[in-house]
Amino acid sequence: NNMGNMLTDQGLFEEAMPYYSEALETRRRVLGDEHPSTLNSINNMGYLLNALGRHDEALPYYTEALSTSRRVLGAEHPDTLGSINNMGILWYSKGEYEKAVDLFVQALEARRRTLGDDHPHTLNSINNIGAVLFKLNRFQDALPYHELMFETTSRSMGVDDPRTLESLEGLIRLHDAW
Repeated sequence: NNMGNMLTDQGLFEEAMPYYSEALETRRRVLGDEHPSTLNSINNMGYLLNALGRHDEALPYYTEALSTSRRVLGAEHPDTLGSINNMGILWYSKGEYEKAVDLFVQALEARRRTLGDDHPHTLNSINNIGAVLFKLNRFQDALPYHELMFETTSRSMGVDDPRTLESLEGLIRLHDAW
């Protein structure tokens, strides 16, 4: 699994496939389908397939990870919220922006409650909502998310942090499109 993560982080998705497959098969056999490590491997397979553009193949993995996480870990467990976010990313990748925005909002609301406003996962959800609203040409709706992302990253990470600069870029793109 760690080798698959390392290769995925380097963008070597095809090379990561056998490692993620082996980790998932082994974890299912040894730990069972509901173990958090197995759920992590299921999510990893979904992520990898989505990154490869194989969205329809990713969907069953994300669906299984989300439904099992909700049942086993609870609706507001960080891993469940990660699964909700991942499902949103899948729909975003498929161009199903309305489905994506609903999931991103669901993840953001729960992440704010459980992790706080400045947590990186919360910021990720804020960013995702701004991006999907931008894709939907809902510029006025997207603006508060882009502004919040920039304000929060500037304050919590500093003005020179790459996340802050990326959020500034998103804000500029939004203003240019509007």
